[in-house]
Amino acid sequence: MIKAPTVLMIGGGRRGIGKTALTCALLGRFAVQHEITAVKVTAIDQVNRTHHPGPAETPAGAPGDACPTPYRITEEIDCGGDKDTARMLACGAARALWLQVPEAHLQEGIAALLERLGPQTISV
Repeated sequence: MIKAPTVLMIGGGRRGIGKTALTCALLGRFAVQHEITAVKVTAIDQVNRTHHPGPAETPAGAPGDACPTPYRITEEIDCGGDKDTARMLACGAARALWLQVPEAHLQEGIAALLERLGPQTISV
């Protein structure tokens, strides 16, 4: 079990049920008082492989194409885009990260993400 006392996790069983909207509402309320890092985690399985290609399927030259691990962590820098991570930045997140990881390597990817965040980072 991974313990992360500064992490609030919001999850859902499918797309379009309001995970990002809830995250943005929380950021809008608390980001003025705290520096918060927003994180999107995509567990890649056979169902969502076409929507979220895995790290090994990234086209050459794309960000993260030389990924030596089965997961990829990328940082959003454009708060004007239409991606979930861009929306999180626009709502007040200090940073927005996206972890893409095959289900079989989820614990490994989460551990790497938490290490990158550090123990004091507040994240949602």
